[in-house]
Amino acid sequence: MLKSFKKNREQKVIQKAEELLTKGMSQLNGKLYKQAMIEFQNAYQLDPNTALQRLDKEFKHYLEIRDHEAALSIGLILIKIKKDDYELVNLVGNCARKQKNYKQANNLYRHSLKVNRNYSLAFYNLAASMGKVEKYDGDIKKSFKVFAGLKDYVLPEYTEDPDFGDRIEKTLKDTTNNNFELQVHDLEKQIQEKEASGEYQESKVLGIELEKLRRTENQITDKDYESIYTELLGSKTPDEMTEDDQQDQLRNMYNFGIYLLNLKKTDMALKVFHEVRESGKDFKYLDMLIAITMATAGHTKDGIKFFVDELGEEQYNRFFNINLGFMYKNIGNRLLATKYLAIGAELLEKSDGLYNLSDLLEIADQSATDGSYKKALKLYNVAVSEIQNADIWSKIGEVYVNLKKYDEATKAYREILVLDPDSQFAHQRLKELHDIFCARAESFFHQSKFQASASMYEKALRILRPAETIKQTASVYKVMNNMAKVDALNKEYEDILKKEREIETEKERKEHIKLGRLHIKRKNYKQGIEILEMAFRMKLDKDVFVLLASVYKSLKRKIEMQDLLTRWNKMVEYEEKMKKFEKDEQRAQMADS
Repeated sequence: MLKSFKKNREQKVIQKAEELLTKGMSQLNGKLYKQAMIEFQNAYQLDPNTALQRLDKEFKHYLEIRDHEAALSIGLILIKIKKDDYELVNLVGNCARKQKNYKQANNLYRHSLKVNRNYSLAFYNLAASMGKVEKYDGDIKKSFKVFAGLKDYVLPEYTEDPDFGDRIEKTLKDTTNNNFELQVHDLEKQIQEKEASGEYQESKVLGIELEKLRRTENQITDKDYESIYTELLGSKTPDEMTEDDQQDQLRNMYNFGIYLLNLKKTDMALKVFHEVRESGKDFKYLDMLIAITMATAGHTKDGIKFFVDELGEEQYNRFFNINLGFMYKNIGNRLLATKYLAIGAELLEKSDGLYNLSDLLEIADQSATDGSYKKALKLYNVAVSEIQNADIWSKIGEVYVNLKKYDEATKAYREILVLDPDSQFAHQRLKELHDIFCARAESFFHQSKFQASASMYEKALRILRPAETIKQTASVYKVMNNMAKVDALNKEYEDILKKEREIETEKERKEHIKLGRLHIKRKNYKQGIEILEMAFRMKLDKDVFVLLASVYKSLKRKIEMQDLLTRWNKMVEYEEKMKKFEKDEQRAQMADS
């Protein structure tokens, strides 16, 4: 009997736990995540075994259907139960990151690593989460294949001279070989002379010197680099140099600095870069090259500060992210190195491996010219995701027009107006798109395809809403006997005409005020008063009232002054009544709706 009672009690506990779990799942499906978590927690306290089995199953289910928010709610309960399951904690971290909750994700990844410090998936996920890179688990490490073969900093290419390095290399080798051969020949001659004169001791010393020299064959010295640099500078004085000469000289200096940095000749590279900077010539990556040179020479903290500061201004720069990653790698900070390399890898993946946006845009332009519109769009969209630029949006718009995707083209041209509201190009293109749909609408109307005609007019109105198009659209709906649409469009049409009249009237009134002031200034009081009175009758305006009152007062026209005051009071009273009437109308409309 006691066993039976105990069994019944256990079944009731299981049943109650299942009820709580079912209730929690219902709340989860209704997106009441916090409430669901409370029910799951209560169910676990009642019956840990039943709750754990159900929650495990549901967690996997939501992961499979990619409902990461629901999976996160269950996962946060599970990791309280399975505190040492570092793989589970990592998965829950991924769910948090899918919801853009990077702080929570970072904490979960750190917890996973606390349990197992060698768990690489959590490590890479933590780095990616810190950099807000949308890659997960093994895909993060795979993305690093873009750095295959890279062991050090990524430097920009030689400016306007891609073969600069090869040419300098050849010149140095040729010069070194020639000098070596001359020195060898000279020593051999001296040895022969010493031997001929019986000076064998001196000959032996020269022989040792010759052997030392031969061991230095093909070695390039700092003196050789300095000689090349002197040649690159040229022999002309600043006064003798043309502007083109100066540009060539600075470009050679800049490129030679890159060449030296590649060879880790940091002292000389730094000297060259500083000389370029002192010239005032703006090379895009000069400061970056100086920072890398400083770091290579051992001043890594200064280099890191430069890149961190620059990324605050230019967060999508591939050179900055990748080189900062290598910088952290060189000082042994593996986590931050992985973070910035992950960011750099994602950026390079988007730009097809191109470091410079200028190169990316050049390829996009060529793709558009060649008719490869999909490739052009992909590259243009990468560019506008990193920099807001009206010119790029215009190119996107043109590509969509060529693809006859007019809705997408409209969005692109509207982006231009966000950046430049006065863009004549964007306004003209939007009008052209509007006219395309109007032409189609008219064609359908003449074919008695009224629904299709109305649809085209609606598309035109989504681009622009001129009064004439609204009127034409209303006429189509009238044929279709859709009077609700007709009334709404006709009201909008009348409102636009009213607004246009008001704008024109206001323009005319301001012209009256301007002309009236001019006449008063020239003491043409009669004409000035007549024109200002016209302006005053058009609209209640305190400034015009004060101006007329001051004129009447100065001319001592008491009757006109009294009349002006009477009219002013009546106009103020009328305007207040109209404002009250409009408010009452608005309240009535809101009550009806």
